[in-house]
Amino acid sequence: MKFVRATFALLALAALGCGTGTDGKPVAPPTTPEPAPAPPRTARAGLEVWSEPSTPDGYTVGERIVLVVRFEDPTTVVGSPRLAVEIGEHVRLADFAWWIEDDFPPERPSWLQRFVYEVAADDRDADGISVPADALDFTDGALLGVGVEIEVEITRVYPEGSSGNPVAPGKPLDAHRVLGEPELMACTDQRKRALNYTYGHTQAVHGWQPDRPIRFRVIEEPIIAGGLRIGRPNFLEEEIYGPLRDMARRLEERLGYKIMDLDAPPGGDDYTVIVEWRDRVWSPGWGEPDCPTYVGSPWNAQGSPPGTILNRYLFDPTITCAAYPRDRDSETIIHELAHTFGMNHSLLWQPELPPENLSMSVPLTRIIGGDSDNFLMIEDLDNLGCVFPHPDFPR
Repeated sequence: MKFVRATFALLALAALGCGTGTDGKPVAPPTTPEPAPAPPRTARAGLEVWSEPSTPDGYTVGERIVLVVRFEDPTTVVGSPRLAVEIGEHVRLADFAWWIEDDFPPERPSWLQRFVYEVAADDRDADGISVPADALDFTDGALLGVGVEIEVEITRVYPEGSSGNPVAPGKPLDAHRVLGEPELMACTDQRKRALNYTYGHTQAVHGWQPDRPIRFRVIEEPIIAGGLRIGRPNFLEEEIYGPLRDMARRLEERLGYKIMDLDAPPGGDDYTVIVEWRDRVWSPGWGEPDCPTYVGSPWNAQGSPPGTILNRYLFDPTITCAAYPRDRDSETIIHELAHTFGMNHSLLWQPELPPENLSMSVPLTRIIGGDSDNFLMIEDLDNLGCVFPHPDFPR
């Protein structure tokens, strides 16, 4: 009986002490630990170089090296992942560049993801760039496959798009050497030749003053499709101001002074280029439209506000269609602006043109069907520096 009572006493003490710590305070019952997150899935992919250098010696400063990762399964993008490119002794990071020209947002699944690197002045690689197997750097973003973050292993590198024989990751691509920044071209008669080019309404050349960079104002008018306005948000900034800012920056970096000023508002007696974004219409009965037609004359320079220059339209109806927006829009803007700045097409591309005209580069001339990533060349920048000279930067 004593044994029974002792047993009950021990059980009672055990019951009182159940779930307590050494200090007698209650302790939470143990919980099942959460499972560890699954490691990221590794996706194997090929890399394709979609650009080519403008000179036999390689890419020059400001040119874009365009690299496209081709996946076996569609991927989506969060944030801004970057891709490592080995240029000489340096590892450079190419920025993610979504297909804005096709209105193809990053969150939409795609087999192709594009990265772009702009060559800097100190980039040199006589053997050619290379891309390592672990080239993708996700510090600012991630790639998702079926909603799950993935790691990427580059297994092959194609020097020329998806054609040709690929090389192993890390191997140099001889076709993609990098020159960096060549010496400035000497000025001869470029300004005189630009002043004699009348087709482009070269008031900007005549009125150039080094202390007054050319300013811009954009007149936007709606694009009409069956009575409806079409277009993307931030169209002006992305499709017009963006390319102009990029051109202005490259000119200033190359020459040391400003030719174009996109930040100062136009006004007073400053010379201003008026970019007119006009109505374009087509009949819904035509079915899928090709190119809409202009309302009004695209070359009419009458009615220009005082103190401004009405340049050639930067959107040619035979080039850029509202129904078919492409990345050639940027090229069209810069191409037409080159005409406004006194440059004709390249004599190498159109030898029938007057030889006394100042020529654009071939890529800037043939913006349709040409390389849509590298079109404003070093020779264009140097020639424009001679068309718009500055006394403090003699050449």
